[in-house]
Amino acid sequence: MMEALARGIKSAVRGLLARAETAPDPRVKVAALLLEVGLEVYPYASAYFDPPKSLEELQAAAQSPSEEGYDNHHIIEQATANPDGSEDERIDSLENIGN
Repeated sequence: MMEALARGIKSAVRGLLARAETAPDPRVKVAALLLEVGLEVYPYASAYFDPPKSLEELQAAAQSPSEEGYDNHHIIEQATANPDGSEDERIDSLENIGN
């Protein structure tokens, strides 16, 4: 539901920005641009202020596609794996990935 709402708002702002290109007042262009940037940044800013999650919550969230503003991360760094690839299965296991 929120994704559809966000898409609708983004579409409306892009329409406003397109109309603002011909507006005689440059403040209209600036306002439209600020709205567009705000819509792009919002998911990341909102995620930044989320409270901390437990390891179990992070791992559960990693089971589904990441929401905009979130990324999945390996708990154990991939760079620490053996060069021969012997730990690839363990590093990429669901127990080692959190959101």
